[in-house]
This record gives sequence, C-alpha cells and structure tokens, in this order.
Amino acid sequence: MAAARAPDAPALDDRGAPRTYAQLSTRVWKLAAALEDLGMRPGDRLAGWLPRGDEELTVLLATSAAGGVYVPMHPDLRAPQARHILSDSGAGMVVTQGDRLEILARISPDLPSLRCVLGAGRSDTQILKHAQAAMPVVSLSEVRASSDPADPRSRRSGADTALLLYPGAGSGPPVAAPLTHGDVVARAARRVRRLQLDRDDRVVSHPDLSLRPGVDLTTGAWAAGACVLAAPPEDLEELLLPGEADGVTVLSADWSTWAHILSITWGASALPDLRRAVVCGGRPSRAHTAELEWRLPGVSGHGVARPAYDAGVIVVGGRPVGPSDIAERFMATGVLAEVQVDSVPDPVAGRRPRVHCALRELDGAEAAVDADALRRMVERDLPAFMMPRDIEVRSS
Repeated sequence: MAAARAPDAPALDDRGAPRTYAQLSTRVWKLAAALEDLGMRPGDRLAGWLPRGDEELTVLLATSAAGGVYVPMHPDLRAPQARHILSDSGAGMVVTQGDRLEILARISPDLPSLRCVLGAGRSDTQILKHAQAAMPVVSLSEVRASSDPADPRSRRSGADTALLLYPGAGSGPPVAAPLTHGDVVARAARRVRRLQLDRDDRVVSHPDLSLRPGVDLTTGAWAAGACVLAAPPEDLEELLLPGEADGVTVLSADWSTWAHILSITWGASALPDLRRAVVCGGRPSRAHTAELEWRLPGVSGHGVARPAYDAGVIVVGGRPVGPSDIAERFMATGVLAEVQVDSVPDPVAGRRPRVHCALRELDGAEAAVDADALRRMVERDLPAFMMPRDIEVRSS
C-alpha cells in the first residue's frame, strides 16, 4: 500500500540505516520467492528467532507474501521455551542467527517438523553445520540473491492465518494466539485512526513482534506510510541520550517502561518531537495517565491494549504544571481579582493543591459566585489532576 503511494518515503530505520518502501518491497518479494523455492506452501509455518531489526521485519512480510504463517519468537528465549513454541507451532522453517543456532542444534532432535534452517548471519551456516551436520542449512543472503523477485505464486484471503503469537501465560506453557490476515489489517487500521498516524511519523514500539501491541503498531505505522525504528535500543538510557530520539513522534511501551523513562532526569526532555505516548499491556490507571500528562508536554496519551479503553484519549497541556498555570486558568474566568495556589500538583501521589480566590467587584453579582460555581467554570480547562481539592472564595 504505502510502497505504491510513496515509494521513496522511509519505511524503516535500522540503527541509522534507512530503507525506503520501494527498497523494502524489493527485498520482501525476493525473499518470498526464495521461500517458495525452498518448498514453502500456503499455511506452512516459519519461525523467526531473530534480534530486532531490518531482517526480522523483512522475514515477517516475506512469509506473509509467500502465503506462510509467521511465528515470531523473542530473541532471548531459552531452550525449553524455544522447543515448546517450535514443536507446538509445527514450524517447518526457522530463520535465526548467532548463539541461537547452537541452541537450535541441541533441541532439533525433538522437532520432527523442522526441515530447514536459514542462517541470517554471515557465518551462521558454518556454525550450524559444525554443531549439527545432519540439519539442512541455508544462507538467507544466498537464497535471496539467487531468487527471482517476481510476485510469489501463492495468494491469501482475510480468513487465512498470518501469525501465531505465543504470549507468556501464567504458570503453564504459552498457548498459541492466531491472527488472521483480516485481523492484522483491521487492527492496523484501528491504530492509524486512534493514534492519527501519518507518513510524517517516526514510530518506536518497545514491545517486539512476539507481542500483539508490537505487531499492531508496526503494521499500523506501515499502513499509514510512517517510518518504523526497526531496532530500538534495549537500553532505554541509550535511546534517551541527547539527539538519539530526535524525530521520534510515537513511542509505545508498558507502564513499567514509561515509569523508568519518566524517572530518568532528562527522560521527558530527550523526546522533543514525541506527540503520541502509547501505554500497552493493560489499562493505564488515572495516576499513570495523569503523570504522562504532567511530564510529557504536547503529547496525547493512548491506552490501546484493551478494547474498552481503545477510544480513550487524554489531551495533554503544553509543559510541566506549576502553581502559576493553575492560577492562570482561574484568573481567565474574569470574576477574580486575586488567586493563590499553595502547592504543585502531584498526580502520582494523588496530591492536589488548595486555591484561595478573591472576587472582583461585579455590581452585586458576587453572591452568585461561590466555590462550586467557580469549580464548574474551570473544570473544562483543567485536567483532573490539576483540579484543586479545596477552593476558598472571599470578597476582595
């Protein structure tokens, strides 16, 4: 979609190496054709056990284009978890690299459906051949280079499965959560609408592709023609170094990650272009959204993890709030001669200030303006966490 509308626009950026939609499309079709040449048929499962980056995203799209089902695996899975997901999904192909190849070689006797391993790194074929000579090994770069980039032969319908996700679940092994092509398209479209994504956005998803929020935001960004930061640093302090997050307009993370960002002294100021803060992994509490309002100027906070909260939008004011901001809103009513605010609001602790007001002389109308009337006047302009708990009104 976006490749046809704006082929020269950036589709992803992997550690400062941007790739346009046209370049990404070429890579995807070439790899999709290569997967078909290796025997992939509609409905076959391919597991991606890769670090975050350009290659992971390309494999996701190529698997879909070839009619396969993509099984994303978190890059830090241990052998028992990897064995369960690969066995339960019935993956016939795995794309991986580095130390994961040695783990894969050890657990391969327990994976009868696995017939082909694609090594994504330069020396991966040698590593795996040394560890397990009996396992079929293919270099991902070699098969891509030798394939015909023509459109793959297979076709998909909206009811066909596109992904199998394995989110962590309680004390037992994770259970597969399928997403059809129709699901992916519909959820991506919802993200475009709810987050007002457009082609000028630069998007970072802290959840990876093994989690639904990561899939939703990544595909939503592409549906809008935006640019995805393909490999956001795992170390948040690295992302928040001066200049690293310039241009990032949308950031998605769970609340614990947001709390960590906000706890860093320079965290909010390191995101100068941010305009959408997405809290995923559960409905944010009022205290959570209030702190985002308070600490991230110019941002709209969206809790998008649960359908009941999908429509919720909290519009944020211009900068961190002080007593003068509250006093200014009260003075804007036009009925006060003086306003005193005794403290700074603290949305996390739930502390709200007291406000002391002196009325102007209004030709006998003073009696009609009491604390309740004054509260009604300002409540449309003040976020809930800025509303004072007590308002004292006196004559001037």
